[in-house]
Amino acid sequence: MGENRCGVVMAHCTSTAHQFFSAQLNGTLLLPLQVDIWSLGVILYTMLVGRPPYESKDVKSTYRRILANVFSFPEGIPLCDSAKCLIRRMLQV
Repeated sequence: MGENRCGVVMAHCTSTAHQFFSAQLNGTLLLPLQVDIWSLGVILYTMLVGRPPYESKDVKSTYRRILANVFSFPEGIPLCDSAKCLIRRMLQV
């Protein structure tokens, strides 16, 4: 169990490994570099926010959110605009 810089406990982040390789779900052939950048975007978001970007109630819903690229930044966690911009660009596939 760890905390991010805002003191948010991140114990629940260990069960979401499927998000780190899900950029290939829509059947589109992606280059390894694209997959790596997307995966790093998921990791960066998780490190800064304290939970994965596409987290939902079940795996099927999570996959739908990944395919639609639906995520948001929580209001209560202060992130600079440049960090948000970087993450948004990394999660675009």
